[in-house]
Amino acid sequence: MHHLQLTRSIAIRPSLLPTPSNSVHPSHVRTFASSAKSSGPSPDLPIQPVSWGRDKIAHFTSSQTQSYKTKLYNAKIKDKLHKGDYDSSLSLYYQMLDENISPNATTFCSVFQACSLSSDLNNLRLLHNDILRLRLDSDVSVLFGLMLAYAECGRTDLAHQVLENMAHRDVVSWTFLIRQSIQNRRFHLAIWVFGEMILAGAIPDEVTLVSVLSAISRSDHLLKQGREVHGYIIRRGLEANSILIGSLVNMYAKLGKLALADRMSHGNRGNVVVWTTMIGGSLKAGDATGAIRNFLELMNSGNQPTEKTISCTLRAVSLLGSSRIGSQMHGQVIKRGLKADKFVMSSLLDMYAKSGVGSSVCRKLFDEMPQRDVVCWTALISAHGRTGEGAAALRAFDDMIQAGVCPDSVTFTSMLQSCCSSGMLAEGLRYFDSMIKHHKIKPREAHYACLMDLIAKGGRLEEAYKIVQSLDMRNDGRVWEVLLRACKVHGDVGLGELAARRLLEIEPENPTRCYQLLSDIYAAVGRSEKSKNLRSLAK
Repeated sequence: MHHLQLTRSIAIRPSLLPTPSNSVHPSHVRTFASSAKSSGPSPDLPIQPVSWGRDKIAHFTSSQTQSYKTKLYNAKIKDKLHKGDYDSSLSLYYQMLDENISPNATTFCSVFQACSLSSDLNNLRLLHNDILRLRLDSDVSVLFGLMLAYAECGRTDLAHQVLENMAHRDVVSWTFLIRQSIQNRRFHLAIWVFGEMILAGAIPDEVTLVSVLSAISRSDHLLKQGREVHGYIIRRGLEANSILIGSLVNMYAKLGKLALADRMSHGNRGNVVVWTTMIGGSLKAGDATGAIRNFLELMNSGNQPTEKTISCTLRAVSLLGSSRIGSQMHGQVIKRGLKADKFVMSSLLDMYAKSGVGSSVCRKLFDEMPQRDVVCWTALISAHGRTGEGAAALRAFDDMIQAGVCPDSVTFTSMLQSCCSSGMLAEGLRYFDSMIKHHKIKPREAHYACLMDLIAKGGRLEEAYKIVQSLDMRNDGRVWEVLLRACKVHGDVGLGELAARRLLEIEPENPTRCYQLLSDIYAAVGRSEKSKNLRSLAK
């Protein structure tokens, strides 16, 4: 990407602060005064404005104008940033300075992001110089933006300097930086800031430690750092703190260390949050039986499950597909008066859809729900699809659109599965095309797998070829690969050659996969020489 070669620094510019004018006409002062006297003080105007005199009134007016102009430029900069036009974002910033309009913290947070996204270290250094001269280096949000930008540009040494020069190096400031890192999903950065905090001699409080444990729990590769923080907590004598124990249990459970999480949770089983964390951890590890076992232990302990606890357990039941346990959980939902909770009801509906009890039960439950989000609609579509009611699934999808609910990636997976189970080839292909064209959802592996089943299942390859040719997805190489694989299943050489030719036109830089598939088709029908030649090309 072309970067702006801007070498001007704020050091050689005129003052960026607004200069009040002395050109206010006396009549304006008299009008202002009489208006205030007749109508009383306005909450939007300063008290006793007449006592200000011309200079102060002019300064006030100039300041208001400056503030408006700054906000206007900030909006323009942010708009360019969201559109991915990083150079224009920076151009607007420098234009702002040329017009003597003062940037603020919001301005810098945006242009820092523009630099980090375009790896523009040159302009980032100039911006660093600007915040020092404008004395904005005491604003922690500005410092975080600068530090994050340096780190994103691969200059952790400069990010370290920002931390070292931070004016207020108290626990609140350090914790703010850690939490901002988490909010921006920069979990490794949060751990790094925590380490710098310890090296600086600052003593983290409970909020800091909970935050850093949260950061560790959100990444699958930070177990070592998690153990180190755990050791620090023990050295500080905080191992009895119930809030920190809950955070440690959550961390170990989410990192898949269920034995450690279980060991940590002993002695704190009176805390329903700990129980819920153990259920969620078992669920993430794919241990649905363990999740249900934890729920039963929770019930036997005399604790009351929360909405989140029941929702997690219902997801575990849906993985097992047990209608008996599902009915018992439904009883718990009714007993605890949770039929109005949309998260619980969504999980209950999804559980019934996956347990194979029949679409009529799901439809009845769906109709009783006070609120229906995309999860509820998707569960209903899935229930119809599992029982081979493809037409009903399509009607449910149309009803969802009419209700103003936008389908997501999972919804389209359910739709494609429904079409596949009912042999609705044309409808399935059109929904796949609509997903990309109208709903702007990028296909995932699950969608392509459904497409493969849809095309190969009925053997209607010629029909599939014609439909694909007529839709926007004709330019998607993966679609042609799916069709080519279906040709391999059915031994259709002619259509396989057409699909291979189209795949090579779209992805000429990656011919190996195409040659291998076509070679397999030739081998299956006894054309060993052609198969051998293509195999040699694929190497």
